[in-house]
Amino acid sequence: MMSKSFQRKRKGIRKSLLLWILLSSISFTNSFSSPSTSRKKAVIGKNIAKSVAIPSIPKAPIAKRELAIGDLALAGALAAVIGDVGLHPIDCIKTVQQSDLAFGMNLFDSSKYIWENFGFFGFYSGLGPYIFGDSLGSAVKFAAFENFKIWASKNINEKHMGSAVFICAGLSFLVASIVVVPGELIKQRMQMGQIISMWDGINSIYETDGVLGFYKGFTPLCMRDVPYTMLELGLYDFFKRSYSDMKNIHNKEGGKIEVLTQMEEIYAAAITGGVAGYVTTPFDALKTKIMVDDEMMYTGFIDCLVKSINEHGFESLCQGGVARIAWLVPFTAIYLPCYDLIKRKLETIGVSKQ
Repeated sequence: MMSKSFQRKRKGIRKSLLLWILLSSISFTNSFSSPSTSRKKAVIGKNIAKSVAIPSIPKAPIAKRELAIGDLALAGALAAVIGDVGLHPIDCIKTVQQSDLAFGMNLFDSSKYIWENFGFFGFYSGLGPYIFGDSLGSAVKFAAFENFKIWASKNINEKHMGSAVFICAGLSFLVASIVVVPGELIKQRMQMGQIISMWDGINSIYETDGVLGFYKGFTPLCMRDVPYTMLELGLYDFFKRSYSDMKNIHNKEGGKIEVLTQMEEIYAAAITGGVAGYVTTPFDALKTKIMVDDEMMYTGFIDCLVKSINEHGFESLCQGGVARIAWLVPFTAIYLPCYDLIKRKLETIGVSKQ
């Protein structure tokens, strides 16, 4: 006979064993519960999390500083250098096409002429003075343009600002022409092989014609570049504003403003370059003839216009047009967005982060 104490111990062990088996079976069953049940639990969990979620803190806008004239000039100069270096060979081909020497040559013929007479580096003739003159010109042009726009925004009714931007652009080139014209003259004479270096050009021009000799072709260049700059900067500003308005047309007051992407700026600049280049090609052709053809050939802009039409017809005014557009579309697509990009970077330099 077993003692009563031993029987009580055995009953206790049985109860503990049954309890352990029961708990294990419940846990095993739950591990194979249906997916729908799991999803319901997950949804319930998410709803609970949402009800107690801490609201996210909005990002503070990036601090910017107001750019000085020196900053704007630097942005313009750097953008010009980047564009000039990349597209200079096409500019050389255009110059040869527009000269009286190579009248009637197409892109291939002009390229062949440069290669046979000057070799590979002939496609980069005049690059040094061009970079020097164009970077200085762009520095002055953009600094003047931005400041003219600031003045216009304070003194002109907002509904007339679209037209005012075009006028500001034209005035900015007139200011920049002081340094642009000499650089353009030396560049084109180097492209034609008439001078061998920038210093050779400076000395020969000064000895022959004095200081005013550096401004030969000033009138046709301004007749080309004043309307060109008005279209270049005016249309670019117009296209950017128009597309920005389209992107934000359904934006509610106080909502997030959609800014243009870098690629959208490039598209706007490329279209601008094509339109501006095509419209101003006749002025460009006349400017090139006056700068590089024989000095005794033309007495001025009107004389050059009349003789070109009489000798070669109206098509002479469009000579080099394809090369000009092929140069300006990619150049403008690089030049203007680079200026905007550099300007945005400069706005954040030296600004303390909160």
